Amino acid sequence: MASCVGTCQPSITPRPEIAASMHIEDSENVVPSARCSSFMPCSASQSPHNDIQSKRPATLGFGLVDSPAGLLAWNAELFAGFEGGGVATMNRDRYLTHTSIYWFTGSAGSAANFYLENARTGAGYRPVPNSTPTGVAVFPADFRSVRSFAERSNNIVHWTQMPRGGHFAATDAPDLLAADIREFFGGLLGS
Repeated sequence: MASCVGTCQPSITPRPEIAASMHIEDSENVVPSARCSSFMPCSASQSPHNDIQSKRPATLGFGLVDSPAGLLAWNAELFAGFEGGGVATMNRDRYLTHTSIYWFTGSAGSAANFYLENARTGAGYRPVPNSTPTGVAVFPADFRSVRSFAERSNNIVHWTQMPRGGHFAATDAPDLLAADIREFFGGLLGS
């Protein structure tokens, strides 16, 4: 049985000009595009972040592996939120631990390169359908995905809108992530 394990598809979301004419479908209803404010500001503010990583990750990577201050600033957006709303509640020890791992392993550049590879392969949206049963967990403080857009080329069999968590969901909301992974695979295995 094929399944999608341990992958990240940054933002299965249409560009803002496309999203304006769409409806966002969740498991219970259709939300008119006029009420898409929950993901549009997030997508717009994160766009430059995704943009540079998907086009020039090496340029960014040299700065991130050469400057601890640059790496701290870059990662602060992912922990504090792109609009800065999470500064008061972010766990500083967790933030410093994550950033230290990138610093001591020199892996910030290769982590940025992941976005380039996704852009080249069309991860998230492909003209060739992905028939692999796929589960998506959408965390409110991370890149936002739109189900109806994701379903255009992916076999979405499990979709969860999480009440909390962000880009580093495994440490932000490990209980939610673990429960959702169990539910996804339980559904595939029929248990």
